[in-house]
Amino acid sequence: MPGWDHGILITLLRRLVERQLLAMNVDDGCITLGSPKNVLGGWVKEPDLCWFLVTSCSQPRCVVEVGTSKSARRLSIDAHGWLEAPHSSAQAVITVSFKYIDAENELNPLTISVLELVDRISNVDSRLSPLTSARTAALDIWNVGGSLAVAGFHVVKDEEDLTVTTKEIRLRFELFTSRPALNEGEHDIVLTEEMVIRLVRQLWEYRQQYGISV
Repeated sequence: MPGWDHGILITLLRRLVERQLLAMNVDDGCITLGSPKNVLGGWVKEPDLCWFLVTSCSQPRCVVEVGTSKSARRLSIDAHGWLEAPHSSAQAVITVSFKYIDAENELNPLTISVLELVDRISNVDSRLSPLTSARTAALDIWNVGGSLAVAGFHVVKDEEDLTVTTKEIRLRFELFTSRPALNEGEHDIVLTEEMVIRLVRQLWEYRQQYGISV
């Protein structure tokens, strides 16, 4: 069964996203749910968190999978499953890997990744072949003597071989609204370096309160 770390991480991440949706006044266009059962062909899965459009409440567009006991490989398998399962509506999966055992002393306690559907170029004739899923962004949180730092990358759209270093995660506005950001004040959801570091420190604080940390 998921433990305290798992639940706290989901809550903190949900708060970061929903505050931005609320500030842009677009929160009424999407619904946030935790663990609704999805049946996609022969694949049955419950996400840790997901966002639906209000017009299609049975079709999650952005899914979150949190791993406190899952391996990074298991998280990746789940993410690819969400994106590649027949009739899946998921367009992006956020995975959060947290090394919960003695987390406060881990060199790399937290990793956030984004996987999305991308076009795949055929090796035969350079034409686009069916969509595949790939990791398009990631952030690693590093802990050096109690000082936290963030390092990551994102893949440049339409140039899958070009990666750029970054200290933030961007989630496309369309994932939550089904339309581009057109109005004043609308923008992609951004998890900044400051937000992510604060999330980790909040998690450590809660762990100490609950007697989880060593």
